[in-house]
Amino acid sequence: MKAMLMAIIIAGFLAFWGFLVFRSDMAERNGLRGEAVAANYVFFRKAVFEHVFSLETALPGTLSPDSPALRLPHGWQALGDWRALLQKEGDGFMYCYVHGPAAPEAIEAAQKLLNHSRTLGYNDGGVLSGSGWPLPAAIPTGNLVSLIRIDNE
Repeated sequence: MKAMLMAIIIAGFLAFWGFLVFRSDMAERNGLRGEAVAANYVFFRKAVFEHVFSLETALPGTLSPDSPALRLPHGWQALGDWRALLQKEGDGFMYCYVHGPAAPEAIEAAQKLLNHSRTLGYNDGGVLSGSGWPLPAAIPTGNLVSLIRIDNE
């Protein structure tokens, strides 16, 4: 009887320990996935900004990873549904919003990669988290967003 009780206690302990190890491993994988998605987003963002600032005059519109105007390396694959929206705002300036859906781990990793820039966050009910900057309705709530004002008009 004692041996059976001891076996049940040990089995319970091993099951609990396995659960903890599994959760820890899963959290680590989510963190690594978040870092990869963040780096991929930052790479797309850089290509968009390079393109926009190479233009003599930026025009309203959208860009996606398959836009031939972007200089992305051969074989580069988007890890998110990244988009860039160029839009003239009420202050008369053109703004570029680079956005796409991302998990909280990816948003946090992107913020770390870009030194917690106030122009990077997520769409929090129509405003950029952390700054309160109003965002266009075309950017879905929860999306990772980076914005920049374009002065090359």
